[in-house]
Amino acid sequence: MYKKKKTEQEPIATEQENAAETASQEATVNAEAEAPPGNELELLRAEAAQSKDNYLRATADFQNFKRRAEKEKADIYKYAGEKLLTDILPIVDNIDRAMSHVPEEEQGGLAEGLRMIQKSLLNLLEKNGVEPIDAVGEVFDPQVHHAVQMVASDEHEAQQVIEEYQKGYKLNGKVIRHSMVKVAE
Repeated sequence: MYKKKKTEQEPIATEQENAAETASQEATVNAEAEAPPGNELELLRAEAAQSKDNYLRATADFQNFKRRAEKEKADIYKYAGEKLLTDILPIVDNIDRAMSHVPEEEQGGLAEGLRMIQKSLLNLLEKNGVEPIDAVGEVFDPQVHHAVQMVASDEHEAQQVIEEYQKGYKLNGKVIRHSMVKVAE
């Protein structure tokens, strides 16, 4: 009988011990949640500030990416025909060379046909955003001119373009072919 009483009392004592232990754990957790120690509070604040900073950086990076992608897309449309227009430029050069051998006053047949072709090509280029680069008489600019020859000249200022060997062109402000020029020293 003694054993029966003891076994009956043990589960009761164990349940009471478990309840007391659980209550003590809950009290500790509640106490920590209600008022974290100063050091832990500072860590949480620093973590929150870091998370906010990371969020702001990610947002800014995404906005920059979006802007860059839109600019690249606009540039693709803006310069889509660059290759074709660049391939047409030698044809324009050849017609200009042919026109340089035709006297201005000559009318009719071949001369008039060449003038019409030249005008049509220049209109086509202009309509597509291609513009010639001014060279003769300008100050040499390596961004738009390619110096092929430099000569000493008393008639011209230093770094002034004297002669243009090949006309340069820009497409929507971007140089697609540099002017080949002779420059005064």
